[in-house]
Amino acid sequence: NLLSSNLTPLLPRRAAQQLGGTNFADEPYVPYPGPRYHLTGRKKALVMGLTYDGSTSPMPGCVNDARAVKKCLIDHEYFKANEILLITEKPEDNSPVYPDKSGFLKCLHWLVDDAA
Repeated sequence: NLLSSNLTPLLPRRAAQQLGGTNFADEPYVPYPGPRYHLTGRKKALVMGLTYDGSTSPMPGCVNDARAVKKCLIDHEYFKANEILLITEKPEDNSPVYPDKSGFLKCLHWLVDDAA
């Protein structure tokens, strides 16, 4: 029964009981024990902001959101500027790849290159 498995989403207590599932809000928090591998300190971030201009469902504001995320990562010293790859459809962002399937694959290769 999927509702009694660990995949059960958070449900109100009554709904969880009626469906025979678990309400994880009632369970104690167990912290993640951390990675089981050696970290080298190398890290990278991939930030994408795609508006899909001209499509039937454009998403205005995504480019500004992506720029804000990059700025936040730098300002709070989570990443250095050279560790972040910002991909948008806007020429002023100087994206190194065009955001299509080929570009996404190049971004993923960059992201895992030299991964520890």
